[in-house]
Amino acid sequence: MKSFLPIVLMLVTAAAFAQGDDATDSLMPDSGFDGLSDLLNREMKKSLLEAQQAAKQKAGNGIQSGKPESRGAARPEVLFNSGNSEDQDIEKAREILEAHGLLPDDSKPQKKPQQDLWRGVPAERRLNLAKERLERNEASEALLEIDRVLQTENLDLKLLKEAIPLRIKALFQSGRYEHCQDTYLRYKAYFPDEPGVAELKKYLEKESGLKAFQERVLKNPDDMEMQRKLVRTYEYFKWNDFALRFFEEAFPKPNTAVCETLAALYYDRKDYRKLANVSERAHELDPKTPRHLYNQAVGLYHLKDPISLDRARELLMQARELSTDRAEIERIDWYIMRIPSN
Repeated sequence: MKSFLPIVLMLVTAAAFAQGDDATDSLMPDSGFDGLSDLLNREMKKSLLEAQQAAKQKAGNGIQSGKPESRGAARPEVLFNSGNSEDQDIEKAREILEAHGLLPDDSKPQKKPQQDLWRGVPAERRLNLAKERLERNEASEALLEIDRVLQTENLDLKLLKEAIPLRIKALFQSGRYEHCQDTYLRYKAYFPDEPGVAELKKYLEKESGLKAFQERVLKNPDDMEMQRKLVRTYEYFKWNDFALRFFEEAFPKPNTAVCETLAALYYDRKDYRKLANVSERAHELDPKTPRHLYNQAVGLYHLKDPISLDRARELLMQARELSTDRAEIERIDWYIMRIPSN
Protein backbone atom coordinates (compact mmCIF):
# COMPACT_ATOMS: atom_id res chain seq x y z
CA MET A 1 0.00 0.00 0.00
CA LYS A 2 1.08 3.54 -0.68
CA SER A 3 1.74 6.28 1.82
CA PHE A 4 0.22 9.63 1.00
CA LEU A 5 2.11 11.63 3.60
CA PRO A 6 3.60 14.08 1.03
CA ILE A 7 0.18 14.81 -0.46
CA VAL A 8 -1.48 15.58 2.84
CA LEU A 9 1.47 17.60 4.11
CA MET A 10 1.35 19.71 0.96
CA LEU A 11 -2.38 20.30 1.47
CA VAL A 12 -1.88 21.24 5.12
CA THR A 13 0.95 23.65 4.35
CA ALA A 14 -0.85 25.22 1.38
CA ALA A 15 -4.00 25.69 3.42
CA ALA A 16 -2.13 27.36 6.23
CA PHE A 17 -0.36 29.78 3.94
CA ALA A 18 -3.58 30.47 2.00
CA GLN A 19 -5.38 31.44 5.19
CA GLY A 20 -2.49 33.53 6.52
CA ASP A 21 -2.95 34.92 10.01
CA ASP A 22 -6.50 33.59 10.19
CA ALA A 23 -5.20 30.01 9.91
CA THR A 24 -2.81 30.53 12.81
CA ASP A 25 -5.53 32.12 14.93
CA SER A 26 -7.83 29.14 14.33
CA LEU A 27 -5.15 26.69 15.52
CA MET A 28 -4.53 28.01 19.00
CA PRO A 29 -4.03 25.44 21.85
CA ASP A 30 -7.65 25.76 22.95
CA SER A 31 -8.67 23.89 19.81
CA GLY A 32 -7.03 20.70 21.08
CA PHE A 33 -3.49 20.85 19.67
CA ASP A 34 -0.55 23.16 19.12
CA GLY A 35 -0.71 25.59 16.22
CA LEU A 36 0.64 24.63 12.82
CA SER A 37 3.15 27.46 12.95
CA ASP A 38 4.58 25.99 16.16
CA LEU A 39 4.84 22.59 14.50
CA LEU A 40 6.81 24.05 11.63
CA ASN A 41 9.13 25.85 14.06
CA ARG A 42 9.97 22.55 15.74
CA GLU A 43 10.83 21.00 12.39
CA MET A 44 14.44 22.06 12.88
CA LYS A 45 14.72 19.77 15.93
CA LYS A 46 13.04 16.62 14.67
CA SER A 47 11.67 15.31 11.43
CA LEU A 48 8.25 16.42 10.21
CA LEU A 49 7.14 12.79 10.24
CA GLU A 50 8.04 12.46 13.92
CA ALA A 51 6.17 15.65 14.71
CA GLN A 52 3.07 14.38 12.94
CA GLN A 53 3.27 11.02 14.70
CA ALA A 54 3.58 12.79 18.07
CA ALA A 55 0.53 14.86 17.25
CA LYS A 56 -1.33 11.69 16.30
CA GLN A 57 -0.49 10.08 19.64
CA LYS A 58 -1.58 13.22 21.46
CA ALA A 59 -4.89 13.15 19.60
CA GLY A 60 -5.61 9.66 20.96
CA ASN A 61 -8.48 7.77 19.47
CA GLY A 62 -10.71 10.76 18.81
CA ILE A 63 -10.88 10.35 15.05
CA GLN A 64 -11.40 6.61 15.20
CA SER A 65 -14.18 6.95 17.75
CA GLY A 66 -15.86 9.63 15.71
CA LYS A 67 -16.13 11.87 18.80
CA PRO A 68 -13.53 14.62 18.39
CA GLU A 69 -15.88 17.02 20.18
CA SER A 70 -15.17 15.21 23.48
CA ARG A 71 -11.67 16.74 23.71
CA GLY A 72 -11.47 19.31 20.93
CA ALA A 73 -10.45 18.86 17.31
CA ALA A 74 -7.59 16.41 16.75
CA ARG A 75 -4.79 16.89 14.24
CA PRO A 76 -5.75 14.87 11.15
CA GLU A 77 -4.04 11.63 10.29
CA VAL A 78 -1.33 11.86 7.68
CA LEU A 79 -0.59 8.18 6.95
CA PHE A 80 -2.98 5.98 5.01
CA ASN A 81 -3.02 2.27 4.40
CA SER A 82 -6.67 1.94 3.50
CA GLY A 83 -6.56 -0.41 0.55
CA ASN A 84 -8.42 2.20 -1.50
CA SER A 85 -7.31 3.66 -4.80
CA GLU A 86 -5.01 6.67 -4.86
CA ASP A 87 -7.87 9.04 -5.76
CA GLN A 88 -9.98 7.70 -2.88
CA ASP A 89 -7.16 8.19 -0.41
CA ILE A 90 -6.57 11.74 -1.63
CA GLU A 91 -10.26 12.50 -1.26
CA LYS A 92 -10.18 11.00 2.24
CA ALA A 93 -7.25 13.26 3.11
CA ARG A 94 -9.13 16.31 1.87
CA GLU A 95 -12.20 15.36 3.93
CA ILE A 96 -10.14 15.08 7.12
CA LEU A 97 -8.29 18.32 6.43
CA GLU A 98 -11.52 20.14 5.68
CA ALA A 99 -13.19 18.75 8.81
CA HIS A 100 -10.50 20.33 10.95
CA GLY A 101 -10.43 23.66 9.14
CA LEU A 102 -7.15 23.17 7.31
CA LEU A 103 -8.52 23.78 3.83
CA PRO A 104 -9.54 27.25 2.64
CA ASP A 105 -13.30 27.57 2.31
CA ASP A 106 -14.20 29.68 -0.72
CA SER A 107 -17.76 29.86 0.53
CA LYS A 108 -16.71 31.75 3.65
CA PRO A 109 -17.45 35.47 3.30
CA GLN A 110 -14.42 37.60 2.68
CA LYS A 111 -13.57 40.46 4.93
CA LYS A 112 -16.07 43.20 4.32
CA PRO A 113 -14.74 46.53 3.07
CA GLN A 114 -14.79 49.33 5.55
CA GLN A 115 -18.29 50.67 5.75
CA ASP A 116 -19.15 54.28 5.13
CA LEU A 117 -19.80 55.73 8.56
CA TRP A 118 -21.81 58.56 6.99
CA ARG A 119 -24.01 56.45 4.76
CA GLY A 120 -27.12 57.82 6.45
CA VAL A 121 -26.33 61.42 5.49
CA PRO A 122 -28.64 62.70 2.73
CA ALA A 123 -27.09 62.73 -0.75
CA GLU A 124 -27.77 66.44 -1.18
CA ARG A 125 -25.66 67.32 1.86
CA ARG A 126 -22.83 65.11 0.65
CA LEU A 127 -22.84 66.89 -2.71
CA ASN A 128 -22.67 70.23 -0.94
CA LEU A 129 -19.63 68.99 0.97
CA ALA A 130 -18.08 67.80 -2.30
CA LYS A 131 -18.51 71.29 -3.78
CA GLU A 132 -16.78 72.82 -0.77
CA ARG A 133 -13.91 70.38 -1.07
CA LEU A 134 -13.48 71.19 -4.75
CA GLU A 135 -13.32 74.88 -3.92
CA ARG A 136 -10.56 74.08 -1.39
CA ASN A 137 -8.68 72.03 -4.04
CA GLU A 138 -9.37 68.80 -2.14
CA ALA A 139 -10.29 66.89 -5.29
CA SER A 140 -9.64 63.36 -4.01
CA GLU A 141 -11.81 63.89 -0.94
CA ALA A 142 -14.53 65.45 -3.09
CA LEU A 143 -14.39 62.49 -5.46
CA LEU A 144 -14.90 60.10 -2.54
CA GLU A 145 -18.03 61.96 -1.44
CA ILE A 146 -19.41 62.06 -4.98
CA ASP A 147 -18.85 58.36 -5.55
CA ARG A 148 -20.68 57.56 -2.31
CA VAL A 149 -23.61 59.59 -3.58
CA LEU A 150 -23.61 57.78 -6.93
CA GLN A 151 -23.74 54.46 -5.07
CA THR A 152 -26.95 55.48 -3.35
CA GLU A 153 -29.88 53.25 -4.23
CA ASN A 154 -32.76 54.97 -6.03
CA LEU A 155 -30.80 58.21 -6.30
CA ASP A 156 -32.99 61.11 -7.36
CA LEU A 157 -32.47 61.98 -11.04
CA LYS A 158 -31.90 65.63 -10.22
CA LEU A 159 -29.07 64.73 -7.86
CA LEU A 160 -27.62 62.33 -10.42
CA LYS A 161 -27.47 65.08 -13.04
CA GLU A 162 -25.76 67.29 -10.47
CA ALA A 163 -23.30 64.65 -9.28
CA ILE A 164 -21.87 63.60 -12.65
CA PRO A 165 -20.49 67.04 -13.65
CA LEU A 166 -19.01 67.39 -10.17
CA ARG A 167 -17.36 64.02 -10.56
CA ILE A 168 -15.78 65.04 -13.88
CA LYS A 169 -14.41 68.21 -12.30
CA ALA A 170 -13.01 66.18 -9.40
CA LEU A 171 -11.42 63.73 -11.82
CA PHE A 172 -9.77 66.57 -13.72
CA GLN A 173 -8.52 68.36 -10.62
CA SER A 174 -7.08 65.14 -9.22
CA GLY A 175 -5.17 64.49 -12.46
CA ARG A 176 -7.23 61.53 -13.66
CA TYR A 177 -7.66 63.07 -17.08
CA GLU A 178 -8.27 59.91 -19.08
CA HIS A 179 -11.48 59.21 -17.13
CA CYS A 180 -12.93 62.66 -17.83
CA GLN A 181 -13.52 61.96 -21.52
CA ASP A 182 -15.49 58.73 -21.08
CA THR A 183 -17.59 60.11 -18.22
CA TYR A 184 -18.39 63.27 -20.17
CA LEU A 185 -19.39 61.37 -23.33
CA ARG A 186 -21.70 59.14 -21.30
CA TYR A 187 -23.19 62.15 -19.58
CA LYS A 188 -23.81 63.81 -22.94
CA ALA A 189 -25.34 60.64 -24.39
CA TYR A 190 -27.67 60.09 -21.43
CA PHE A 191 -28.71 63.73 -20.98
CA PRO A 192 -28.12 65.48 -24.34
CA ASP A 193 -30.45 68.38 -23.57
CA GLU A 194 -29.06 69.06 -20.11
CA PRO A 195 -27.54 72.59 -19.84
CA GLY A 196 -24.71 71.15 -17.78
CA VAL A 197 -23.33 69.35 -20.85
CA ALA A 198 -22.28 72.54 -22.62
CA GLU A 199 -21.07 74.13 -19.39
CA LEU A 200 -18.93 71.10 -18.59
CA LYS A 201 -17.36 71.12 -22.04
CA LYS A 202 -16.41 74.78 -21.61
CA TYR A 203 -14.91 73.98 -18.23
CA LEU A 204 -12.68 71.21 -19.58
CA GLU A 205 -11.55 73.24 -22.59
CA LYS A 206 -10.68 76.25 -20.44
CA GLU A 207 -8.96 74.42 -17.59
CA SER A 208 -6.91 72.23 -19.95
CA GLY A 209 -5.71 75.16 -22.07
CA LEU A 210 -7.35 73.72 -25.18
CA LYS A 211 -9.56 76.73 -25.70
CA ALA A 212 -6.71 79.05 -26.70
CA PHE A 213 -5.38 76.58 -29.30
CA GLN A 214 -8.87 75.91 -30.63
CA GLU A 215 -9.48 79.60 -31.22
CA ARG A 216 -6.23 79.95 -33.16
CA VAL A 217 -7.01 76.92 -35.31
CA LEU A 218 -10.50 78.21 -36.05
CA LYS A 219 -9.05 81.60 -36.94
CA ASN A 220 -6.45 80.13 -39.32
CA PRO A 221 -7.34 76.59 -40.48
CA ASP A 222 -4.29 76.51 -42.77
CA ASP A 223 -1.86 76.72 -39.85
CA MET A 224 -0.64 73.13 -39.63
CA GLU A 225 1.76 73.87 -36.79
CA MET A 226 -1.04 75.19 -34.59
CA GLN A 227 -3.13 72.13 -35.42
CA ARG A 228 -0.26 69.90 -34.31
CA LYS A 229 -0.02 71.77 -31.01
CA LEU A 230 -3.73 71.37 -30.49
CA VAL A 231 -3.61 67.65 -31.22
CA ARG A 232 -0.62 67.16 -28.93
CA THR A 233 -2.52 68.87 -26.13
CA TYR A 234 -5.46 66.53 -26.64
CA GLU A 235 -3.07 63.59 -26.61
CA TYR A 236 -1.49 64.76 -23.35
CA PHE A 237 -4.85 64.47 -21.61
CA LYS A 238 -5.63 61.24 -23.52
CA TRP A 239 -8.66 62.89 -25.09
CA ASN A 240 -8.34 61.59 -28.64
CA ASP A 241 -12.09 61.30 -29.04
CA PHE A 242 -12.44 64.95 -28.08
CA ALA A 243 -9.84 65.88 -30.68
CA LEU A 244 -11.60 64.02 -33.44
CA ARG A 245 -14.98 65.48 -32.55
CA PHE A 246 -13.58 69.01 -32.51
CA PHE A 247 -12.14 68.80 -36.01
CA GLU A 248 -15.15 66.97 -37.45
CA GLU A 249 -17.65 69.42 -35.97
CA ALA A 250 -15.63 72.58 -36.56
CA PHE A 251 -14.77 71.74 -40.18
CA PRO A 252 -17.58 69.88 -41.94
CA LYS A 253 -15.80 70.68 -45.23
CA PRO A 254 -12.16 70.47 -44.23
CA ASN A 255 -9.35 72.11 -46.14
CA THR A 256 -6.16 70.27 -46.99
CA ALA A 257 -4.45 70.96 -43.64
CA VAL A 258 -7.45 69.79 -41.63
CA CYS A 259 -7.73 66.70 -43.86
CA GLU A 260 -4.19 65.74 -42.95
CA THR A 261 -4.88 66.21 -39.24
CA LEU A 262 -8.02 64.10 -39.51
CA ALA A 263 -6.07 61.45 -41.45
CA ALA A 264 -3.61 61.13 -38.57
CA LEU A 265 -6.43 60.88 -36.01
CA TYR A 266 -8.29 58.25 -38.04
CA TYR A 267 -5.09 56.24 -38.44
CA ASP A 268 -4.52 56.24 -34.66
CA ARG A 269 -8.09 54.99 -34.16
CA LYS A 270 -7.65 52.35 -36.88
CA ASP A 271 -10.63 53.83 -38.71
CA TYR A 272 -9.14 53.02 -42.09
CA ARG A 273 -12.21 53.67 -44.20
CA LYS A 274 -12.48 57.25 -42.94
CA LEU A 275 -8.72 57.60 -43.39
CA ALA A 276 -9.10 56.67 -47.04
CA ASN A 277 -12.07 58.98 -47.54
CA VAL A 278 -10.55 62.08 -45.96
CA SER A 279 -7.26 61.51 -47.81
CA GLU A 280 -9.18 61.26 -51.07
CA ARG A 281 -10.67 64.68 -50.35
CA ALA A 282 -7.20 66.05 -49.58
CA HIS A 283 -5.97 64.76 -52.95
CA GLU A 284 -8.88 66.42 -54.73
CA LEU A 285 -7.94 69.72 -53.10
CA ASP A 286 -4.21 69.26 -53.61
CA PRO A 287 -3.59 66.76 -56.44
CA LYS A 288 0.15 67.46 -56.77
CA THR A 289 1.08 66.25 -53.29
CA PRO A 290 1.87 62.50 -53.27
CA ARG A 291 1.34 62.25 -49.51
CA HIS A 292 -2.46 62.33 -49.92
CA LEU A 293 -2.34 59.42 -52.38
CA TYR A 294 -0.11 57.52 -50.01
CA ASN A 295 -2.44 58.14 -47.04
CA GLN A 296 -5.45 57.02 -49.06
CA ALA A 297 -3.60 53.89 -50.12
CA VAL A 298 -2.67 53.06 -46.52
CA GLY A 299 -6.32 53.24 -45.51
CA LEU A 300 -7.38 50.97 -48.37
CA TYR A 301 -4.52 48.55 -47.72
CA HIS A 302 -5.73 47.94 -44.16
CA LEU A 303 -9.26 47.18 -45.35
CA LYS A 304 -7.73 44.02 -46.87
CA ASP A 305 -10.49 43.18 -49.36
CA PRO A 306 -9.29 42.47 -52.95
CA ILE A 307 -10.86 45.57 -54.50
CA SER A 308 -9.35 47.87 -51.88
CA LEU A 309 -5.92 46.24 -52.26
CA ASP A 310 -5.99 46.68 -56.04
CA ARG A 311 -6.93 50.33 -55.64
CA ALA A 312 -4.23 50.80 -53.00
CA ARG A 313 -1.61 49.48 -55.43
CA GLU A 314 -2.76 51.93 -58.13
CA LEU A 315 -2.59 54.87 -55.74
CA LEU A 316 0.84 53.86 -54.46
CA MET A 317 2.20 53.67 -58.00
CA GLN A 318 0.80 57.15 -58.72
CA ALA A 319 2.32 58.49 -55.50
CA ARG A 320 5.68 56.98 -56.41
CA GLU A 321 5.69 58.77 -59.74
CA LEU A 322 4.97 62.11 -58.07
CA SER A 323 7.32 61.76 -55.11
CA THR A 324 10.88 63.08 -55.08
CA ASP A 325 11.51 62.34 -51.42
CA ARG A 326 13.64 59.25 -50.86
CA ALA A 327 12.19 58.37 -47.45
CA GLU A 328 8.67 58.75 -48.81
CA ILE A 329 9.47 56.48 -51.76
CA GLU A 330 10.82 53.83 -49.38
CA ARG A 331 7.56 53.86 -47.43
CA ILE A 332 5.59 53.60 -50.67
CA ASP A 333 7.68 50.63 -51.81
CA TRP A 334 7.21 48.94 -48.43
CA TYR A 335 3.46 48.78 -49.02
CA ILE A 336 3.74 47.89 -52.71
CA MET A 337 5.82 44.82 -51.89
CA ARG A 338 3.17 43.64 -49.45
CA ILE A 339 0.24 43.80 -51.82
CA PRO A 340 -0.13 40.49 -53.67
CA SER A 341 -0.06 40.87 -57.43
CA ASN A 342 -2.89 39.53 -59.60
